[in-house]
Amino acid sequence: MKEHGDIDIKWDGNILSISLRGPFNVEGIKHSIERVKTSVKENNLSSWYRIDYLDEETLGSPDTIKLIGEFYLWSDLNKCIESAIVCQNTLQRNLIDNFVERTGVKITVFNQDSKALNFIKKLSG
Repeated sequence: MKEHGDIDIKWDGNILSISLRGPFNVEGIKHSIERVKTSVKENNLSSWYRIDYLDEETLGSPDTIKLIGEFYLWSDLNKCIESAIVCQNTLQRNLIDNFVERTGVKITVFNQDSKALNFIKKLSG
């Protein structure tokens, strides 16, 4: 099946910014996750921080959401100190809030890019 959904990856020191575009299917999210994992491994930082910027259409099926959840757990296990997510709608926020409640993963949710960036920059020193 054709991949749906796309990401842009950008590093600013030890802060990883991931901009997500469109709805994702399983193939699209698997490809995106592998791109980010490769980037994290190539940077080989002792610790890092993460900001995900979702667009209005960023959603996925339950199987896709499961893979995304596993990816946040991977980030925590691979030296990510804190993650922030910028949501564009209440559905995205509810999905993330439920995931955080179930897993205890360190994610803070924002509705503005600047607030997320200020939060992560303050933590990253």
